[in-house]
Amino acid sequence: QNLESLYLEVAVEVHKESQRQLHLAIASRETMELEMNDSPKEASSAPEEVSLWWSDFFSWCHLRCSRAEQRSFYETINQELFDFKESIKIKLKDRGENREIPSFSDL
Repeated sequence: QNLESLYLEVAVEVHKESQRQLHLAIASRETMELEMNDSPKEASSAPEEVSLWWSDFFSWCHLRCSRAEQRSFYETINQELFDFKESIKIKLKDRGENREIPSFSDL
């Protein structure tokens, strides 16, 4: 076998394992969401189920990324959310609206 075919075999196996771990993380998150929705405290106020892609991303990141990568993702996302919040504040101010925008401190 040549080097390219060996590389592709390894790449396919790594991809399959990554997919498997992502599916496990998704299944774990979905199980936890169901348990939360089944609790009496949450049952009366639980919103309709919404698929949030970032929940899957955070699960994947938790399982597959180093602490440095997790920190980098956190800082990038936090900065982007801050910039987004500031741009909305400017747009609201330009329209003469004075509303409070929720913070993203629980990221």
